[in-house]
Amino acid sequence: MKNSEKEISNIDYSLAPFKSKRFIALYIFIFIFIIGGKLKDSFSLLQGNSFKLNPSCTIQYSGPEVSFFLPKVTFKEIHIPSSCSKNAVKTIKISNPVIHFNLLSFSPFGLKFLIEAKALKQNLEIGVVAGLSTLSILMEQENSINSIKLRDFSDLTSPVALDGDLLLSTVFASLSYKGALEDFAANIASENIVIPEQNIMGFNLNVMNLNKLLIQVNMINNRKLHLKKFILGDDKSPIITQFAGEIDINQRNPKLSGLQLAGELKLSDKLLSDISLLEGLLSRFDKKDKYYQIKIDGTVTNPKFDSKR
Repeated sequence: MKNSEKEISNIDYSLAPFKSKRFIALYIFIFIFIIGGKLKDSFSLLQGNSFKLNPSCTIQYSGPEVSFFLPKVTFKEIHIPSSCSKNAVKTIKISNPVIHFNLLSFSPFGLKFLIEAKALKQNLEIGVVAGLSTLSILMEQENSINSIKLRDFSDLTSPVALDGDLLLSTVFASLSYKGALEDFAANIASENIVIPEQNIMGFNLNVMNLNKLLIQVNMINNRKLHLKKFILGDDKSPIITQFAGEIDINQRNPKLSGLQLAGELKLSDKLLSDISLLEGLLSRFDKKDKYYQIKIDGTVTNPKFDSKR
């Protein structure tokens, strides 16, 4: 028995022969030859200029070029119409995207590759894992990469215009090939959020430096998001607010997703003085240590505000 245990303990699990330089070189050559041929056959189908992801989402593209040494595919432009996001955002133009294939590294969930592109005037790097039933996407902030300008997303922040840099510390999404959201998590931050001078519902607002923003959210199941933290403003800003709760996702129409949020809001004395109507509008909410206690129900497009009790 001891001899058997000794023999087992001496077994080399390292696959040493497969680590030799000759084997690795041969493996790379065979792999690129076989996969390269398949990629060439696949991309011969891209002689057109569009690809239908699903009945309501047709992606337009131009100029795909395939390189088999350090394999990659380069496009001139890709246009993703608003229908692909259920009209949540306008058509997105992606300039000079490059898809790098990591042929020697397979995730347990599928083949990995990296997309480098410029969209909404920002440089983006997106890691993608193509699995059997889902497509997983990961974005992580590094230097100026994956840092986006809020002013380019005015449709999402309407009716309030916002400016500043959003740092996508981590954004992960898993989508089915039919476009359904299967999993999601995000950690987004900023240090320079600004409300530019504007008129909102008849109120003239001067420039307001809100400074800090933190959003932490993750998916509980395919129908519910957990908003762990939404914090906007700091001790030096005229507005400080924080909310948490859950969002019931409407996969067919995200704008109709249900809200179950609770939080608090504090406005500076100067802001309340400059816009005298604000204090009257907020008087229906309970107040604790100068913070208005607020509950938000309804939907994204039709939120309902009540006092948090």
